[in-house]
Amino acid sequence: IGKIKKMKTKLLTIFLLLVTSQAFAEGYYCTAELSNHNRPGETESKIYKREGVHFKRIDSKNEISKFEITKETDNFIILTRTYKYPDIFVTIINKENMEFVEEYVTVACEQFNGCKSITLKGKCLLEK
Repeated sequence: IGKIKKMKTKLLTIFLLLVTSQAFAEGYYCTAELSNHNRPGETESKIYKREGVHFKRIDSKNEISKFEITKETDNFIILTRTYKYPDIFVTIINKENMEFVEEYVTVACEQFNGCKSITLKGKCLLEK
């Protein structure tokens, strides 16, 4: 009987941990209109999902990227992704007005749009 009670306690603990982690996981569902990218009427959507001390981004092609939390306050989150080459991808999510902006910065900008800004801006919905 003691073994059964211990097993029930362990199962209850595991269950509570799973439920608690799901309750505090947040996701930002973000969409941007692409007129500024010469694609009027089209939108691009992505999900930023908190996973512990990181965020996972899932884009509209179902590609997954891992972002570091560079800074977070009650008002905003700054996420960054770096590579093996000197480039950085930055996302800022404004928690107050639920807007987001993404920017890709590279030293090899001649290969990417002639060093013009590659900014994406839109709105997010929060899932808690």
